Amino acid sequence: TLKYEDVMNPRRASVDPEQLDQLRALGVENGVDLVNASVHLFRSDASARVNQLLSALECGDSHGAGFAAHSLQGSAAQMGAVRLARLSRYLERRVRGNETHRLSRFRPTLENELGRVFSQLPGGAAAGLAAQVSERSTRVLVADDEPHISYFLSSVLRAGGYATEEASSEKEILTAVRSFRPDLIILDWFLADTTAPAILDRLAALNEHPPVIILSSRSYEAQSLRDFERFGLVACLPKPIGPRALLHSLRDAGFGAHTC
Repeated sequence: TLKYEDVMNPRRASVDPEQLDQLRALGVENGVDLVNASVHLFRSDASARVNQLLSALECGDSHGAGFAAHSLQGSAAQMGAVRLARLSRYLERRVRGNETHRLSRFRPTLENELGRVFSQLPGGAAAGLAAQVSERSTRVLVADDEPHISYFLSSVLRAGGYATEEASSEKEILTAVRSFRPDLIILDWFLADTTAPAILDRLAALNEHPPVIILSSRSYEAQSLRDFERFGLVACLPKPIGPRALLHSLRDAGFGAHTC
């Protein structure tokens, strides 16, 4: 089973430099500039495929989403965009009829990873994509019933360019999901009236719900959450967590400070 934490492994670069080196060497042997030509084609094709995939996901078009994800995977793999290719494969494998539209919660992850790939390719970020990605701050709902921890997490995230809202109970979380429409939820394992698994189960009942990152101070709790990946769990982080580690973890999971 392809797991999200393997897909967005922070130790894996967004672009494999060896792939570009091979193209560059082959181009030198044949007197052509294969790198720039390939990058130009990839920028155009990948942007189109991402738009096609997101549109299909939002409409619940499982056939269209599967086709776009498969095409994006092939294009990204060819260019050496390792994480984008694996993310596309991850989404393709989860296209399931009426459940397809729920995968649209991965929109910020997909767009941020595409932006990261573009920035690492020769020529830097594509102007069109850069304009889209910087359109608004990524919205993060911080769910913790300890005020000082909520304040700390929200302050760090706002300083990092994120927009935040706080919740301390199941009712507040569900209300904020509908009103604030977060791109991501940072959820503590224990709240005063519930636990993380119960919240994940409630969120799964919604037509659309964002991905979730759990904060836990107990390793065995993190391990028990592996089965909740299908409910939108993307990572489990240690608690307490430092400011830099928090921001790096969000970026490594594909949630940059800005998205569309």
